[in-house]
Amino acid sequence: MGSRIKRLREASGLSLVALAERVGTSKPTVWKWETGKMLPSRESFLRLCEVLRVGQVELAYGEADRMTSQAPLPELSQGLPFEELVQRYRELIAHALECETDQVEIVIRNRSSD
Repeated sequence: MGSRIKRLREASGLSLVALAERVGTSKPTVWKWETGKMLPSRESFLRLCEVLRVGQVELAYGEADRMTSQAPLPELSQGLPFEELVQRYRELIAHALECETDQVEIVIRNRSSD
């Protein structure tokens, strides 16, 4: 969420101080949000949405349409090797979460052996 707060703040032309003043907090607190050292309280989160003019889902998770429509989902019927299929989904997840692919771990559990 921190990178989204920073990106939206910069796109709005706001400094750390200006955003802090509009949200009703301090510059160090906004810096902690942007660097991922702290999450905003519920009240601050809602105020951020107002000030940055974004919906709650977009601020928390990113743009919904970007997460779902940026790249086509690979079809199982395409006959892709399993490893390639997993890698393609890992890339889609990383893109949606705005992180590096190596930060996404996919765990597959065989329910019949649980």
